[in-house]
Amino acid sequence: AKAKAAAEADARACRDALGACETLWAAKRVDALEAALAKHAAEWPDEPGFMVLLARLRLLQGRPDDALEIVETVPAGSAADFEAQLVAAGAFLAKNRPEESMQVLERAIQARPKDPRPYFNMAVAFLRLPTADPDREIAARFYAKSVSLGGKRSYDLERRLNME
Repeated sequence: AKAKAAAEADARACRDALGACETLWAAKRVDALEAALAKHAAEWPDEPGFMVLLARLRLLQGRPDDALEIVETVPAGSAADFEAQLVAAGAFLAKNRPEESMQVLERAIQARPKDPRPYFNMAVAFLRLPTADPDREIAARFYAKSVSLGGKRSYDLERRLNME
């Protein structure tokens, strides 16, 4: 009984710490998040949520290679796998590799077809393809799907897609 209670308390503490880190991420408190992740990831090394936040932070810091290395450690099928896919897609875009980003985003769409974020990111990836004339029609369809699912509008993206 004591072991079960201790395990439940540890799980609760881990969830609370992850929630605190997510709050720091939302507030873009980068230095505080870096310190909190170092502490909590050492305490709960098997919690993929901390790995995803660290990968997001590395991407924000302009370190896409580090972000990719981190998301590769997130177990497939874990609760954090979808978020890890979004980070990986962003890292591939940051490395100017839109085709690889699109492959990851296709898996993300299959995993969560009602989430607007991979559709939005797919529209951006289409515009980054190394063709002379990117397929704005396909990109516009992905963007429209994102908005129809409740995603935020991007007037900059609409302008780039000639949707004004």
